[in-house]
Amino acid sequence: MRPSKYSVPSYQFRATPPQVESLMKRKRHAIALRCEMVGVSNGRLALAFIGMIDFLTGDILINKYVRPAEKVVDWRSEVTGVTRLIMNRAIDDDEILEGWQEARQILWEFVDEDTVIVGHSLNFDLEALGICHTKVVDFAIVAAEAVSQPVSPTTSINRVWDLKALVKGFLTMDIEIGKSRHGALEGAYLARDVVIWCIRNPEQLKMWAEDARAEMEKQKIK
Repeated sequence: MRPSKYSVPSYQFRATPPQVESLMKRKRHAIALRCEMVGVSNGRLALAFIGMIDFLTGDILINKYVRPAEKVVDWRSEVTGVTRLIMNRAIDDDEILEGWQEARQILWEFVDEDTVIVGHSLNFDLEALGICHTKVVDFAIVAAEAVSQPVSPTTSINRVWDLKALVKGFLTMDIEIGKSRHGALEGAYLARDVVIWCIRNPEQLKMWAEDARAEMEKQKIK
């Protein structure tokens, strides 16, 4: 079941639409997605920014603030880079999408049921958009499964590495989450870069996983 901490009601979730012949040229084979969420009432989260790029070309598809339908009680600025002032400025400049519904509709201009969605911890992004989609490459899961080998359908993932840790481990880059106006867009590019790295460097991924597994064993001993 979907976690209750998101503001999209379960009955408003929709599966990604099938391919429509007349719109085929507008759809993308693969995209990278990153969303930022703010806190609303009752400890729930609502979509506040969406960044999306074409995975194959790197073209920017969406780079927009999203006005939550509910009152924001926690901007989570240290994580999202979104503040009340920034949101109000986006509203004044008419550079905003009206709620998760419009964000989802814009996303579906580029994405159909055959599009592969790439990202990190994509379940959170899809939940914030009210989307059910099956063709995903989530590099949080890729990394966790590499560490948890051998993997079976019943394997439990005991740890998920965050975006900053994986970018540091795979790309040897230090990033500051939430420090940039375009943090979500940068997150989409990083998701693309990390997945490409994993495809091109399977042996190095294996070595990283072995080191991570050894470090976890050390922590257990302590």
